[in-house]
Amino acid sequence: MSEPNAAVTLEHGIGARPAWGVLAAALLMLNATCLFSFTAVAAGWPIASFGLGTILILGALALVNWSQTAWVLRDPWFLALGALTFGLPVLGLFFGNGFDPRAYALRVLYMLIVAYAYLAAVNGGLHALRRILVLCWAISAVGMVASVVAPEAFLYVALANDGTIEYAGRAYGFFMQPNDAATNLILMMVTGLAIFDARRTSTLVTVCAITFASVLATGSRSGSAICLAVACLAAFAWQKRSARAAHQLSLTTRLVRLAVVAAIAVVAVWGIQRAFEATIGSGGGDLDVGSRIQSIADADTSQISTDFSVLSRLAAQARYLQLIAQRPLTGYGLGAGDTLKEQGIIDLHSHNQFLEAALDAGVFGAVAALLIVMVPVLGGRAVALHQAIGGPAGWVAVGAFVLLFMVSNTVLTTRMVYFLLGGLLGLSRLAQRLPAAAAR
Repeated sequence: MSEPNAAVTLEHGIGARPAWGVLAAALLMLNATCLFSFTAVAAGWPIASFGLGTILILGALALVNWSQTAWVLRDPWFLALGALTFGLPVLGLFFGNGFDPRAYALRVLYMLIVAYAYLAAVNGGLHALRRILVLCWAISAVGMVASVVAPEAFLYVALANDGTIEYAGRAYGFFMQPNDAATNLILMMVTGLAIFDARRTSTLVTVCAITFASVLATGSRSGSAICLAVACLAAFAWQKRSARAAHQLSLTTRLVRLAVVAAIAVVAVWGIQRAFEATIGSGGGDLDVGSRIQSIADADTSQISTDFSVLSRLAAQARYLQLIAQRPLTGYGLGAGDTLKEQGIIDLHSHNQFLEAALDAGVFGAVAALLIVMVPVLGGRAVALHQAIGGPAGWVAVGAFVLLFMVSNTVLTTRMVYFLLGGLLGLSRLAQRLPAAAAR
């Protein structure tokens, strides 16, 4: 594939429409929305076999379309991402607690998702990535509504995953778990802010408001707080750009605008909370969605010291720290959390990506986990991309990742992360080679 030239734009890439593009995009969407679980169950396949089939199909497409694949493999930033993804975990083969083929196969799948999101960006530019993301939003919206209105439709998939559909009215969609749904929705929000023109106030407000309402529906208290924090970070970045464009608006004006945004968020929480109170009663052991949203609306932290969910997570994290202290440099190998849980050594995952990565590959593994998301977002050529697109600064995305890392151990197993990283790598490759006048 030839290098981009001055006639190419970020909006439409190099303008190529390869024959395999539709198939690759469909597989990206099935993975990013977790709809693949339903596809596998509907077809009567084991869910793991669908993942293996995706690897084989994308791998075969990579070989058939070797000219573009080779172009991706020559990108030093893609290679750096691959080294971080595979490098330290490979050490676990020598120092770990056994070999988990599923965990390594998933890493192959993640890098294939990065590669094809990269190619989607190069071939079709922002336009292609936006179409994929909008479809992901639509699929996720259908799943979120269905999981509240007809949760029994999700029973067979839950049984296939050894899961449940009993979440006291909390929405979970095709992600099959409310907290995982919140994580994915926030990552879609970050992706939307990165690839849509956030210089427009309507874009910023729409993306943030819809995401916040959706995360509230999951009943995830930490997810709701993080979503609001990321929205505020994005609003602040937007304010800085607006100030520069308007000959430096005063600090007072910016604070007033931020206060208006915060007020809108408070009203939204209150309104949604009242709606849920009117339609959903109290649940059983787990707090029902109405009670969770009530605690968010009231900023109630009094439950923290007695909340079973919080206490169990803190106990799990203390156990993780004990295990990490025993092998601080090598860890226990990729997939150690699942392996040790099956062996009865731990009872619950940490709900912390840093601890999960450190358990896998030691303290350096925790550093590598953060670098995986920082390389494409804050790499040397990312600055030009952020300026060209007009989205929030890279630190907004990094802030979202750091906050999510603190409350979720599944961030780096979320396919949407790799769609975002691959898309940014591909776009930044174009932005690096285009004159400023041709950027959009």
